[in-house]
Amino acid sequence: MQEMSTVAITRFPSRDVTPLRLSKRAAEILRNIVCVAGLLAVATSCETMQAINALQAKLQGELGSAVSVMFGTNGRLAITVVPADTLKLDDAARQALALRVAREAYHDFAERDQVSAVTIAFIHRETDGMITRTTTLGAYGWAAAELSDGPRASVVPTSDGR
Repeated sequence: MQEMSTVAITRFPSRDVTPLRLSKRAAEILRNIVCVAGLLAVATSCETMQAINALQAKLQGELGSAVSVMFGTNGRLAITVVPADTLKLDDAARQALALRVAREAYHDFAERDQVSAVTIAFIHRETDGMITRTTTLGAYGWAAAELSDGPRASVVPTSDGR
C-alpha cells in the first residue's frame, strides 16, 4: 500500500482550496520542481540585474551624466539621463542623441533578446533650498526592431548634439 500526502492547490482570485491527494514521492517531486523553478527565477533575475548595472555604468561613463536604467517585465528598457549639456540642445538634436543612446543601450544590453522597446528620457533638476524641481526635457521611445539596425556610434554628444 502506497502512503498518500495531501497537497493544497489554491485557485485565484476566489481563493478556494482544493485538496489534491498525491503519493509522498509525487509530493516530494512536486516540491523539488517548485524549488528548482524558484532558484532559476532568482538566478535569471540576478543575471538581469548584472546586465542593468553594467549598462548603467557604461552609459554614465560615456555620457558623463547621472543615468538610471530600469528593465520592466514587459520588456521595456527605460533609461533616464540627468544631462548637463543637453539643456543647450534643441529638440531635434536631443532626439538624435536619444536615438544614439537607445541604439547603444540596446546593442550593449546583455539581455537584448528580452527587450521589446527602449525609452530615453532627459530630465533636468534644479534645487532651490528644500525644493527640487524636475523637468522632463524630452522623452523618446523606439521598438526593439527599430534599434536592431543602424549604426552604432559613440553616445558622447558633440556641441550641436549630433
